Amino acid sequence: MLVTIGKIAICILSVLIIVLVLLQRPKDGAGAAFGGGDSFLSKTKSKTYEAKLDRYTKIAAVTLAVASFALVLIQKFAA
Repeated sequence: MLVTIGKIAICILSVLIIVLVLLQRPKDGAGAAFGGGDSFLSKTKSKTYEAKLDRYTKIAAVTLAVASFALVLIQKFAA
């Protein structure tokens, strides 16, 4: 039962990450992907829609990793 719930949670998180990534706007150049490009817009990014999408994507990705690891542990030790 717990394994089934874990698998469903991982599927939902995977779809959520896909949707969050598709909603994001493309970054300007490769420097922006690595934290480059310090401008006024990047300094006030914490209040923008894009910043919220970035934050939610990171939270969903970490949650997916933790849920996947937990599911492996549950399957290994519960059996």
